[in-house]
Amino acid sequence: MTKRPPIVLIHGMWSTPSVWRLFHRYLSRQGYTVYMPALRHHASRDQDLQKLGQTSIRDYLADLELFVSALPEKPILIGHSMGGLLAMLLAGKRLASAAVLLAPAAPRGFYVLNGSVLKTFAAVIGKWRFWRKAMKLSPRGADYALFNGQPDEVRAALYQDMVHESGRVAAEIGFWPLDMHSSTQLESKPDCPVFILVGENDRITPAPVCEKVAQHIGAQFQELENHAHWLPSEPGWEIIAAQCEAWLQLEGVVDVSQDELCPET
Repeated sequence: MTKRPPIVLIHGMWSTPSVWRLFHRYLSRQGYTVYMPALRHHASRDQDLQKLGQTSIRDYLADLELFVSALPEKPILIGHSMGGLLAMLLAGKRLASAAVLLAPAAPRGFYVLNGSVLKTFAAVIGKWRFWRKAMKLSPRGADYALFNGQPDEVRAALYQDMVHESGRVAAEIGFWPLDMHSSTQLESKPDCPVFILVGENDRITPAPVCEKVAQHIGAQFQELENHAHWLPSEPGWEIIAAQCEAWLQLEGVVDVSQDELCPET
């Protein structure tokens, strides 16, 4: 009998669920039921910036925990960037059948502030009490840190799709030693298969850090040549999506051995 758990796609910083539109279309065509929840204050570009600036990653996690727990079975979680960290934290709560983490932000305990990360956030953290404000990268900052793997002609449109993010969340991830709530602490190592993929040219979630995280939690790790951070839509995204599905089958999370072969339409 075919086994296909539902998939929950979790977006990251400065994003809405639309960042997953290509993955959603691909996975839906493979027969999966796919969900794309919006993080709190991320449903559209019409945001309450005051409330957003004081929102914690613990709020995002609580909302997702309710969403995932209401599903009829444990889903496959696929997260990008901060969404990868959220998927990891949910897997640490035993709420996933598998987790695929694309360029995930690191949990508490991993030092991530290298030169490229500091350059990315310099304009943000240079503002007084940034941890209580909504923030957004400049077009130049986004080109440097997020879209350096994208063709020049699509970068302006990608920036238009960006929304503001919580400065508090950025502080909880980047300055975790100062966070008295330990907001990004893994409850336990995931009890399900985990696959971490990151681009070799990623400037905001560097590959060496992601590899250390993978080693710590026992995840499979792959560094992707000629890729940067915006993996859900960079050229070659469909190869990444197919690779993720092949891994799910290899791990036995998805069993399509009894599927009827259907012609491509």
